[in-house]
Amino acid sequence: MFYNHSNISNVSGVFTREVYHALLDFSDLKLTVSDKKADAVLIGIISSREKLKDSISTVSSKSVKNTFGEDALGKTREDFVVPSVNQMNLTLRIIVIRHPTAEEINFLQKDITQHALSSKIIFNEVIPLSESYTLKELRSEGTQVLGVQNRGVEKQAVFNLAKKAAISFKDMILYAF
Repeated sequence: MFYNHSNISNVSGVFTREVYHALLDFSDLKLTVSDKKADAVLIGIISSREKLKDSISTVSSKSVKNTFGEDALGKTREDFVVPSVNQMNLTLRIIVIRHPTAEEINFLQKDITQHALSSKIIFNEVIPLSESYTLKELRSEGTQVLGVQNRGVEKQAVFNLAKKAAISFKDMILYAF
């Protein structure tokens, strides 16, 4: 169960899938989708900074004049900069709790703090995640599909973050247990 508390859309499914696949490497571990028969439940909470401009920040930018030439600006427009490399920053909190009630799961996925630790929680770690990616740049008629292509680049960055999170979680589990 992964919950998206970030300002980036459609990330919980990608993170759930990648961590699930990482857990499949443990042969003695039985995974189930029902918490009624489970000894413990894994909860993942993906969060970000409050504002999108802080979650996805520009690392590098380019001058339009230098990138596309004088013609791209027209005769009356001043030169300006466009982002060329962005960085996405997310945080993943992973909690493993023994035999949780529905109320405990709701509480944990909404308002977990350091004060909320209980004896039922057997694992509670935060994984900071960061991924830089280069934006596409197209000229003339290609600029109409630029936003769609950059959305694909952003989705790939989310996938890369999920992979990193799964590897980090797997390493933590191996180290902790």
